[in-house]
Amino acid sequence: MKKIILIGLLLGLISLTLVPSSDAAIRRVPARYNMVSFFGGYASPYGEYDEIGPLPLTDVEGNRVEVDADQLFEDSWHLGFQYGAFWNQHFLLTLGFRYTSVNLNEEIFLAADDIDVGQYDLDINLDLYPLDITQVQFSPYVGAGFRAGFTTVGGEGYESESDLTVAASANFGADFKLFTSADARSFVTLASVNDFTFAASSDRPKYLNIGGALRYWFR
Repeated sequence: MKKIILIGLLLGLISLTLVPSSDAAIRRVPARYNMVSFFGGYASPYGEYDEIGPLPLTDVEGNRVEVDADQLFEDSWHLGFQYGAFWNQHFLLTLGFRYTSVNLNEEIFLAADDIDVGQYDLDINLDLYPLDITQVQFSPYVGAGFRAGFTTVGGEGYESESDLTVAASANFGADFKLFTSADARSFVTLASVNDFTFAASSDRPKYLNIGGALRYWFR
């Protein structure tokens, strides 16, 4: 009889210890949202260069020279799209593609109108939102990105050449919610999408990009 009572007490204690874990197992976790974004904006070049992709910069005697960005390039533009996942209420991971038009300074390149320089990139970004954009109207964000792609030089009368280049950026901006669906399963934001290229291949143009995006979030 004592053994039966002891076994019953042990089973009771075990069941009590299992109750919190069972509760935790059925607790509701925040839904994960996906995001599609289309963006574009202004690109301001900076840095010093002795080549642009496959194109070396030389003086009239054929010697390699370094040229400041404000002498070599003109301000330009970029555009692209991204697909991402927002999880843990604060982190947005995106994969995407972007194109940057590289505008040469016509005072340096007499044939600049005939030369086409473009930057084609695949990128990956991880951004931190201090506020949960799925629950609030507005949230800033900061993050970092990595890009890999081709700097391509070509044009009328020129043989097209490309160099594989990489870059890393610091991202910053904010999302403002425009509207939410009736079932609260999707919403649209207007976003400020900015980044600064803090490291890059030596032959790749570096930019401060200031732009905007329209983003569709859904689950």
